[in-house]
Amino acid sequence: MEVKSIYVANVMKTYEKLTAQIENPKERIAEVLSISPQASQRLFDEIMENTIKKSLQDEEAHES
Repeated sequence: MEVKSIYVANVMKTYEKLTAQIENPKERIAEVLSISPQASQRLFDEIMENTIKKSLQDEEAHES
């Protein structure tokens, strides 16, 4: 359950950053986004891999 919360939080943070960068309201990302299950799984895997790598690098830095 915690992994899903992290995943959703990362997706929402990215969405908010992208919409904040768009100045023209007509160009805003549509409220309804669709993504295939395969693409969703790939994205999740990449996010988790990057998150784990970053946390391990941070731990190594703190141990040094």
